[in-house]
Amino acid sequence: MNQSKSGLRKRGVGADDLGAQDVTDASESANGSLKTLDAINGNGVVADDARDSTVWGKTDGGDLFKVPTTHDVLTLFHPSYPKSHFDLLSLFLLGSQLVIFWLFLSSAQSHPQPDRPQTYSKIFFLSYFFFWRAMYDAGLGWILTKQSKRKWIVNLVKHKAWFDENRRPKTSAWLKRQLVGKMGQDYHYDTLPLEYNTWLLFRQVVDIILLNDFLSYVLFALSNLDFLFSRATSHSSVDSPGMVTLRLLGGVALLLFNLWVKTSAHDVVKDYGWYWGDCFFSRGYLRKSTHNTVPLTDAKEADENAEGSEDLQFDLVFDGIFEMAPHPMYSVGYAGYYGVSLLAASYSVLFVSLAAHAAQFAFLNFFENPHIERRYGVRKVLAERTPIIPISRNRTHNDLAAMNSAATESAENNGMQVGRSRSVSLETSSEERTAFESEYGPEHYHSGGPPHPNIHLTTDAEIVASITPPNGVSEVVQEAVTQHDLLNKFFRKDVIVLSGLDLLRSQDQLILLLTGYIISLAIFPMLQLSSNTILHLHFVHALTWRIYYSFILGLILKGQSDSRFLVRHFLEHYHYSPLSLTESPGGRGDRGVKEGAIREAFDNWKGMYNLGMVMCYVSFFGFALQTYHLPTAWTVGDELLRHTMGVLLVALHLWASKESYEVLGIFGWFFGDFFIDDYPSSLNYTGIYRFLNNPERTMSGAGLFGMALITGNKAVFVLALLSYLAHWWFMNWVEGPHMKKLYGDSLRKDAGFTKMIKKLARQNAEIFEGVRKQLTVLLEDSKHAPEILRVAKGVRDVGEKIGEVYSESSERVEDAWNRSRPMISEVMAETRMLIQQSRERLVFPLMAKDLAEYDQTKYSMHVIPTNPDGQLRFHWGEPIAVIWRSPLKHSRRDWVGIYRHGANKSQRITKTSTLGLWVPVHDEEWDGDVPRPLTDHSEGEEAECGEIVFKNSTLPWQTGDYELRYHHDGKYNVVALVGTIQIYLDRPDALDFKSIRQWLLKIVMLALDSDPSLIPKSSLETISHAAIQQRLPALLSREFNGSTTSLATATPSSMSTHSPGTSVGSSSGTPNLSHDIHDDDFRFWSERQAKRISWAISQVLNIDFAPEVIVADANVTALTRRILASKELLGP
Repeated sequence: MNQSKSGLRKRGVGADDLGAQDVTDASESANGSLKTLDAINGNGVVADDARDSTVWGKTDGGDLFKVPTTHDVLTLFHPSYPKSHFDLLSLFLLGSQLVIFWLFLSSAQSHPQPDRPQTYSKIFFLSYFFFWRAMYDAGLGWILTKQSKRKWIVNLVKHKAWFDENRRPKTSAWLKRQLVGKMGQDYHYDTLPLEYNTWLLFRQVVDIILLNDFLSYVLFALSNLDFLFSRATSHSSVDSPGMVTLRLLGGVALLLFNLWVKTSAHDVVKDYGWYWGDCFFSRGYLRKSTHNTVPLTDAKEADENAEGSEDLQFDLVFDGIFEMAPHPMYSVGYAGYYGVSLLAASYSVLFVSLAAHAAQFAFLNFFENPHIERRYGVRKVLAERTPIIPISRNRTHNDLAAMNSAATESAENNGMQVGRSRSVSLETSSEERTAFESEYGPEHYHSGGPPHPNIHLTTDAEIVASITPPNGVSEVVQEAVTQHDLLNKFFRKDVIVLSGLDLLRSQDQLILLLTGYIISLAIFPMLQLSSNTILHLHFVHALTWRIYYSFILGLILKGQSDSRFLVRHFLEHYHYSPLSLTESPGGRGDRGVKEGAIREAFDNWKGMYNLGMVMCYVSFFGFALQTYHLPTAWTVGDELLRHTMGVLLVALHLWASKESYEVLGIFGWFFGDFFIDDYPSSLNYTGIYRFLNNPERTMSGAGLFGMALITGNKAVFVLALLSYLAHWWFMNWVEGPHMKKLYGDSLRKDAGFTKMIKKLARQNAEIFEGVRKQLTVLLEDSKHAPEILRVAKGVRDVGEKIGEVYSESSERVEDAWNRSRPMISEVMAETRMLIQQSRERLVFPLMAKDLAEYDQTKYSMHVIPTNPDGQLRFHWGEPIAVIWRSPLKHSRRDWVGIYRHGANKSQRITKTSTLGLWVPVHDEEWDGDVPRPLTDHSEGEEAECGEIVFKNSTLPWQTGDYELRYHHDGKYNVVALVGTIQIYLDRPDALDFKSIRQWLLKIVMLALDSDPSLIPKSSLETISHAAIQQRLPALLSREFNGSTTSLATATPSSMSTHSPGTSVGSSSGTPNLSHDIHDDDFRFWSERQAKRISWAISQVLNIDFAPEVIVADANVTALTRRILASKELLGP
């Protein structure tokens, strides 16, 4: 019957590539009737002439065939249907389960302990069910994944020749009987393609797994019914009759619902979808519609009775149950599990059901969804700039749609790529121009639909230029904002739950802080900690915040002073929109990039500094309050004195901080001179700074020691002392060196208070000397004089030593820090190298046993050089073409890998992994990275030499020296070796806009694998390798001693179309300064390509950009200006 158009959801249909096509899920019914789908044209109108219900199949090789009628699995139990050997095996396994269950039941009736046979029955059928469930979810999932990716099952059948009557006549005849006996009259074994017959064979194996999986689960559930195994005539239950009735009704309802879901799903997808037929072939219907079709190019592929030109449509149509729930066969289709659990009233059955359902969801996530994406999904391009067209209010939607359609058609006729354009041209007549200009205001965004009344243009899209031609027609050119640019403008590494956290952003630190405190508040009361333990936790808490405030923030600020660490971090990981997309760069970096990075780095520093300061003092006072006890007698002892002195010290601390802020202002309070160079700053010794050079150094601990006096606790005093020393380190090691570097000799050596003390000392030197002498005389008369003098001298010596040690320590720490930085860089580089070597290490290399049968002297390789001097030097990203030679009957599973020079000590055995950098000599003999079973080949099919090319993902994307190794028979025996091959990376001629842009054009093109759909338009014109092609025959003749066998196959056909020494972007090799900035747009297939560009920039220019920043820019000019801005900001 025909399906109504309403309720159908149709996904996009690919036109050429079967991998991107949608396939219809509608199929013929079990009795052979075919389900007719209405063809829907581009306007949503059902085509009147699209009524052919013949189901067609198409293999990936392009072979068309009519799909025969298939029958569902229930025919297995119909006595009139013929049974294949697979069916007989399935019936035997099912019957065996029933017999075993009956034996367990019989044993329970006669056994003195009936619960023991029941336990054995549970264990057996649980294990049996887990076995078949693993065969389904793990086994079928693994096999179908390989079939979906590389047609593994079909290729295995081809290589084993199971359907080949000449090579395996008995196997082929047996399989033919198994398939023909179960099919109808419309099935013709000899005329159908191998893919379809392989699918029929595969589905019989699937039936064995599915039926045994289902029955073993049912028998396990029955094993949990106590009344089946108990000899008692009555059974007591703790549940009320009402609850038992509800449980039974609920279980039956879920079973009936499960049955309806399965049958409804099968009515939609039929056997083709039920048995994953789209892993083997595609199917569709012949339609006369010209929209969303795959053309039938061969006349004999069409039906003889078809009139006119017909196309094969692959419509993925879902209705019925597929509109009720996502993936109903995997989600609500397992409701019967929980119905059985209710009927059995067993938690064991429930938990087993949950585990089995979870395994089915794993099958969905690891196979089904990736397969659907591979089969029907469209490959998405990163950094695709889709314009959001500004729509004028005095234009109707239909007028603009017609204009856009005409502009698109015109552009396509001229060979332009409309999807990559960012400009919009709207033509208006002279009569409309006045009204347009008078009413021109905020525009509405439009992206393929009616304008939204509440969304207005931003200033980025209001770049309008008017040109009035002589004919009186005006053209309004508007710079269209793209979805890509808007997305990167408002979303930059945002935190989703806890994903995307950046610990150098203050708001991210707050997220972690609040999360940690809430978890602590929930956990600590449950631990029932003692008061002493809580006190220790408060001490650790306060000490932790002091470490953060003084040391962690101090190191960050030190790094900012020395190398602009914080600004560099934000430049590397965050994208900042340029001030203008079309403004002439003038050879300088974009000001918006520099200001954006500085502003964000400074804003986050202010947040972190304020957070650290507040939490440091709050945690300290919190710990002090935990140790404080209100005195009962204020006048007894020193209680009142300690409180008075403590309050005065706290007040002194607050007053000093207030006075410091009034002098420093908000700029100095947040250390603005560490970040902002343009801000006018000068040394003003006013306010409290008239008396002290650095009040924070002398008075920053006043409040802390005041709280120690108030509490009278030694732990508080220790924490106050540690805090003061930590802040003293911060002032001397972080702020002091920066002030010297910034202000130099203008820094005042002695503050007003110090000068006054020294002046008083000089004026009253005689008085002080007399006092000293009198004290000396008094001490000499005392019997303790020697001890007192010795102690005083010791104190003086200790003070001098402390000063000397501090001065020497500061200098040594500073020197050690400066000296250790390059050493740390070297250690990090060596660590990365060791990590890479550990990844390359291969523990168990596979060795070939038949190597002695081959003449190893006949194996050789030659790398085709691209340099005029013939040296084996290749630019980073440039394809490497290799000509190989081997004996006439060499193994077709030979392969060539590229390795770092020196990674393998032996020249005969390879013991390190290629990390994917390898190319098979005969690609058809490999299934991904696993060699297929060898196929018999005649001598005429073997080639003496051939060509392979290392390109794209098989290239090493790091500079250095490499070597090529030719391996025998899919193993790691080396029969030929070429080295050393150098991979290098060019540098720009100068650090100016012109040179860096030309260099980036080349780097971007190579990193994007020279894909014309990705690289910038400005780099499409390149220089070919004509000279190399001309001298190649002579080169091959010389290398292979005049042998010309299969010489045609040895001609490099996939070599790079550019020379490493040639500038791209201009055919003459000289850069064109007047270029369209939009022609510098580029795109990505994956973030891996952006990482390549990021790595090249880091290696050559010593500037680090995260791949997300490269993707956000996606424009050579914008990236050039970002590099120049980074150089101007960070220095060379």
